[in-house]
Amino acid sequence: MFVRVLLAVCTCAGLLLPVHTGDGAAVTDDAIAEQAADTASTDEPIDCGTTYKKALRAAQRGDEEAQFILGAMYYNGDVIEQDYAKAAYWFQKSVEDPWGFLDAGKIALGIMYHLGRGMQLDYVRACYLYEEAANIGDPFDVYNFGQMPIRLLNDRPDIELAVRWFQEAADNGDAGAQFCLAVAYFRGLGVDKDQEKTIYWLEQAANGGNARAQYYLGYMYTGGDGVAKDENKAAFWYEQAAIQEYADAQAMLAVMYFEGAGVPKDVEKTKYWMRKAIEHGDTEAMEFWGWLGLGEYEPTRLAGSFNKGLYVAPNKLFRAKYRLTGGTKSDPCCEETVIDSFDEQRGKGAVSLSNEYGALNGVIYGPVSLVSADADLDSAQILKRWFHAEVMALLQSIKPQARLLREERRLFNKMDAWIAVVDIPGGAVAGKYAISTGRHDPADSVRGFVVFQRGAYVFTLMCETNVLSFFGENRVYDPDRWDDFLAELSAFYSTMRFEKS
Repeated sequence: MFVRVLLAVCTCAGLLLPVHTGDGAAVTDDAIAEQAADTASTDEPIDCGTTYKKALRAAQRGDEEAQFILGAMYYNGDVIEQDYAKAAYWFQKSVEDPWGFLDAGKIALGIMYHLGRGMQLDYVRACYLYEEAANIGDPFDVYNFGQMPIRLLNDRPDIELAVRWFQEAADNGDAGAQFCLAVAYFRGLGVDKDQEKTIYWLEQAANGGNARAQYYLGYMYTGGDGVAKDENKAAFWYEQAAIQEYADAQAMLAVMYFEGAGVPKDVEKTKYWMRKAIEHGDTEAMEFWGWLGLGEYEPTRLAGSFNKGLYVAPNKLFRAKYRLTGGTKSDPCCEETVIDSFDEQRGKGAVSLSNEYGALNGVIYGPVSLVSADADLDSAQILKRWFHAEVMALLQSIKPQARLLREERRLFNKMDAWIAVVDIPGGAVAGKYAISTGRHDPADSVRGFVVFQRGAYVFTLMCETNVLSFFGENRVYDPDRWDDFLAELSAFYSTMRFEKS
């Protein structure tokens, strides 16, 4: 969840799948958890090392990244005995939270379905998993393994074999296979790219009731991509998918009602469908709510609480004055969009605020015990370890190309602090959503971080350094002037009042 806050990227809702052993017998969560607990209480062989034990402990606490790593260990069998049932269990656990950040588990589960490893061979289920995991920027960017953190897995699926099966099943009227075949023709996966066949098979699947196909057909009619632009047809297909609880379609249908595109303008229907999408875990819908100026959103999923612009952290560690979503009649774009998360088991939370110009501020907080307060470590070493373990590692898990530009110990508001600057290609929130294309294309991002400790808790403040600021100044990171972003962080910090840390 925290990388979503850091990167402000949109992902689809999480996926719950039945986990099976090779012979088809169901493996329950309780059974695996009980086995894992038994394993944790016994001495492991030396060749398992401490990584497995640490991953197991963190996974049992609910850490999504650790759950994925543990699944990879069981899948590969390099560190511990290979066990596909346990691998599938931990991969599934890593994607259960619809507001979680880690999509690698979906691709890993897709690979298992694709290869019939630990569960019954199912190409369509695999295709759906790939599509959900890759639905960032390009809705058809399936099989894009290069951008996903699955490098720990040893296997890659056979795309050509799957496409041959898609064709046979599609010819026999299978709507799921028809959608996957459309994806294959769109991306040129195992077949030559073919726009006409893409549209043909999307239409077949959409008419067969496939919600994904209905959404993507609406998407193409919205922008006139491969078909004549037709807002009426776009709205029709978005509604068909939205009725089937497809979150992306619900968000797009809400936008259509807001714009009066293909349907009459209707603010109440805009709010209804946007709220439905948000309730399904669609973080982009949360951003739309602010961008469209729909007023203050009272989300039930936010961890902290807001009252007249005052945010209170869920464990009352701090309060801060934030401008909430809204705007004015003359400028319906939001002043600020607020995204909040809190992991109760770890005591770690995050809040980010982004405006329509792409300026992003945020705070990530949690107990210093997450990285261990070793007596041998001084203050700066603890802060550095916290930053790399709790911030940088998560950034790189979803954006492997994220690069640390500079870091060092500094004083911040008379406190000992660790300062860092990170380059995140494609990680900005500056990209605008365009109704004509249905796209939200993020720019590159450079983030400034300052990490400090108050009592038993560590706080990390964050801001964009390469976007248009609130004051109309275009900030670009300059290694010779890297103090520039500290002024905004200091102003941001001044709005916070700490309660008990």
